[in-house]
Amino acid sequence: MINKAYLGDELQKEMQDFFNENVFLQLNEFLDKEHNTFRKALLTSTNFKKVYNPLLESKSVLNLKEEFSIDILRFVEYFKSKEFIAFLEDVVEFSLQVRDVSIVSYEQKDFKLLSDLDTGAQEDYLEIIYDLSDTWNESYGGIQTYTTKEEEILHLEPQHNTLTILYKPEEVMKYLKYINSRSKDKKILRVEMKFDIVEVES
Repeated sequence: MINKAYLGDELQKEMQDFFNENVFLQLNEFLDKEHNTFRKALLTSTNFKKVYNPLLESKSVLNLKEEFSIDILRFVEYFKSKEFIAFLEDVVEFSLQVRDVSIVSYEQKDFKLLSDLDTGAQEDYLEIIYDLSDTWNESYGGIQTYTTKEEEILHLEPQHNTLTILYKPEEVMKYLKYINSRSKDKKILRVEMKFDIVEVES
């Protein structure tokens, strides 16, 4: 499924170097054409459930326990597969273990606020976001920002068929800017994944 351009040794070294220097990496046109089948299945799914907490966030999350679409389940399993994890481990150069894979949709009136729950409660982990969003404009809102108490680190814009790899230490928080009426019926559609960093005994 991975675009073969990302599997060559030369580009892999470039990805490793960029990630080591910046602790994040974005790969455009990440999957082959099969990702369109995945996206169509998500857009027709009736199993997205609204999550609303006015002091924290508003979004819709796919209830995978009630989802029986073969196309959706096949892609979810791919993101947990040895093949995908091996690709990530080659880029970030440490061992990983799946913690969580969820599918999230953000649309008009959705948001995520900065919260103390983002800090201190969890160990460092690797955050992976695979994006299947509609064509997006910054004026709609919906930009996800990673920040510490001192400075903003990364602004993540919705970008279709893009994989973002981000090392997230405890002190990094994130928020998603309120999506306004200019977005109309457009959606930010993402697979959001967390991978634990596994300590390997020497």
